[in-house]
Amino acid sequence: FDADGELHLMAWFSPQMLVPEWVASLLQGWTAALRTLPAYCPPLEDDTRAAILAACGCAEEDVERIERPDPSHEPMLYQHLSSGHGVYTQQVEFHFDGEVDEFRLMAAWNRVVDRHESLRSLFPMVHHGEFHRVALRRARSGAEYHDLSHLPPDAARAEADTLLRARRARAFDLARGPLLHAQFFRLDARTVVMSWCFHHLLMDGWCIGVLLQELFDIWRGLSGRPAAPLPAPFPLPEYERWQADFDEEAAREYWAALLEGYGPLAGVAPAPNALSAAPPSDGGEPETLELTLDGPLSDALRQTAASHAVTLSALTQALWAVVLGVRNGHRRDVVFGVVTSGRPAEVDGMDRAVGLFIRTLPLRARWNEADGIAALLAGLREQGLGQMRHGYLPLAAMGRDLLDHLMVFENYPADVSFGGLGLRLLDVRGYEKIPYPLGITVIPGADLRFRFLYDPAVLGRADVENLRDRLHAAL
Repeated sequence: FDADGELHLMAWFSPQMLVPEWVASLLQGWTAALRTLPAYCPPLEDDTRAAILAACGCAEEDVERIERPDPSHEPMLYQHLSSGHGVYTQQVEFHFDGEVDEFRLMAAWNRVVDRHESLRSLFPMVHHGEFHRVALRRARSGAEYHDLSHLPPDAARAEADTLLRARRARAFDLARGPLLHAQFFRLDARTVVMSWCFHHLLMDGWCIGVLLQELFDIWRGLSGRPAAPLPAPFPLPEYERWQADFDEEAAREYWAALLEGYGPLAGVAPAPNALSAAPPSDGGEPETLELTLDGPLSDALRQTAASHAVTLSALTQALWAVVLGVRNGHRRDVVFGVVTSGRPAEVDGMDRAVGLFIRTLPLRARWNEADGIAALLAGLREQGLGQMRHGYLPLAAMGRDLLDHLMVFENYPADVSFGGLGLRLLDVRGYEKIPYPLGITVIPGADLRFRFLYDPAVLGRADVENLRDRLHAAL
């Protein structure tokens, strides 16, 4: 491979032993065999390339590279075609207290965005259902600033909330962008709010801590304070090369065996076909309910997990499986979605990579009437090992109508250093819209928290409260 990731094949041979025509045919056969691999992406035809550039509204010199979307992008792209607008819109707000130079902060943010290929990406569709990922040389992102410090505190906060809602209500143009927009608000002499609104195609939640640390390292340098140089961004071709070696056939066999005989869907929607009958609403925002466990119960759960040699997430998944089984006629065989980081530990630098790597995987929980919690946890522990090895296959390749909701255990890097900047992070708030009626986020901490994100067009608030209360009782 050369520096651009292109593979070159050459052969050295003795002309006394082999004729050049035979060696050339050997190389041609080798090339033909390589083109049969799933990782092979044929060169673009000139007319296709021209159509992609036109769709993005850019010139050849604006483009760094064009390629097929990653498998983790594909479900979101196809759901973009079928779901209402706003699905996979993400928004995160950071509330800071201190002496913040918001214009220097904005300059630092622009540098962060230009560093990462994923944040410079667009996703044009030149033929129906056929997407490409276009990495631009310079990011096509937006930013705006609002000084609301002249307003009373409550009015300033209300105006900021209105502007934030208006931003996330706007549909993303995947071909032309921007797919990332930042907002900066001055609320008073010491309070600044920074918000990023983006399409989930660009990055996953893990990236937020990475970008926040880079942002303040750059800001530190722009402010004239000592700052170590940032490492080079993680090169996405490294991950693509790892994917080329992934044993897809073994993964398909694993998931086929795990899910054999499963059905029907064990859902949370009121009726078996409620998900297809009532898709996520077009313009309405999802709603949330929260559950916070006290310190003693949170500690007891951690101790219980440790005593069974499983993670806290596995214990939480087991208890949710029991709740889900009761909801579906006291079944003892259920499947629901779990979200994994999708970052293989064997790839150097994946912990600081910026992009979309997460995977939604089906978790199957089975138990007998005589089984205790230990037997259920043992099965999930074994399944967790299988996920680590085979969990890089798209959900669509594992089956259809497997699940209608997700559970994610947050384990994102959140240690961001504000040393020497005189800053304090007051609050972090988030918004997202998913194509499922329910998403449960487990947030670790001294007091374990659960956030239930639901689509009110499918699930009523009383229904979600019932699910929350049943999980609380199980915990």
